[in-house]
Amino acid sequence: PLTHFFEDSSAMEDIDYTLSYLSSELSYRRGMIDIDRKVLETVREVLVIDKQVAESTYQLDRLVEDHERNISLGTYSRSSARSREVLEQIDSLERNLRSLRMEREFVIDEVERITGMRIEQVPDIPAPRPLLEPSRLGNTSVLIQRIAIDRAEEDLAEYLKDSWNMDIYAGYGAGFEKDQAKPGHEIQAGVEGAWKDLNLSLGMTANFGTRTTLGGVVEGSWGIDGNKGQRDLTRRDMEYDIRIAQSRYDQAEAAYRRTNMQLELNLENWERSRDQLELRIEYARLDLEEARSALERGIGRQRSVEDARHRLDQLEYDRLLKRIEGWILQRTIESHVM
Repeated sequence: PLTHFFEDSSAMEDIDYTLSYLSSELSYRRGMIDIDRKVLETVREVLVIDKQVAESTYQLDRLVEDHERNISLGTYSRSSARSREVLEQIDSLERNLRSLRMEREFVIDEVERITGMRIEQVPDIPAPRPLLEPSRLGNTSVLIQRIAIDRAEEDLAEYLKDSWNMDIYAGYGAGFEKDQAKPGHEIQAGVEGAWKDLNLSLGMTANFGTRTTLGGVVEGSWGIDGNKGQRDLTRRDMEYDIRIAQSRYDQAEAAYRRTNMQLELNLENWERSRDQLELRIEYARLDLEEARSALERGIGRQRSVEDARHRLDQLEYDRLLKRIEGWILQRTIESHVM
């Protein structure tokens, strides 16, 4: 049977392949970005803990130093209520430090589990340059919904197409008739076709032997289409599928535009906070230089130098955290525009 002999069925196969390929590729690539983002977030956790450890250690050292000085100067005695209060603060800071160090080990193990490296082996974090360049056509998610419309429209077009089928037959026979010395030959050929409820056939027969005969037949039949109601219902369902696909495409496109605007805002906020942080670091560096200069001239204190150094160290942690935030934002942008 030569069903749909002159029809090209490759269009639907191309659409199905494209949908399958794009969905699989998108899932794989976004999965890889999610792993990268997970590593960055875990490293950020370590840095947050390190910053807290540095702050708690500094505060503990200062508290112990001030407590011993006050005891030696007679500001309060070791048995006084003030001394007990300070000792409670020292004990609280020590317990907090132990808790932070335990948490740090847990997160470091998480980094090693994901990357196979200890945190000390992780390369230095370069300064990120996150950039958002949206496409007017949308991302792959939008494209998949656009192709889904094509798929639904192609389904309907295929269903509404005037389908037909055709059979071709041919035969040959030879034999002896009674009281005949020569063999007889018979050739048959014909074609049969159908379109909806209309059936047509055309055939011919030729006999060669002691006598030659030719014959032909044309037959046809037609009946009432009893499936019209069901076909109309199916057509309406397929038209509804097209509207649903169009609605999903519109929603995907709107979501893409909304995310573009949100990411542009996030990018602007990150750049502004990064610039402000760099300015604070510059001021903190100047404060440290002034404190050192004052100490060298004999008009400053060592504590002022240490405090300025500590503030600068804390801001350096903030710089590393800001870099990681920038890389996480970059990975989020990459996942979105993909």
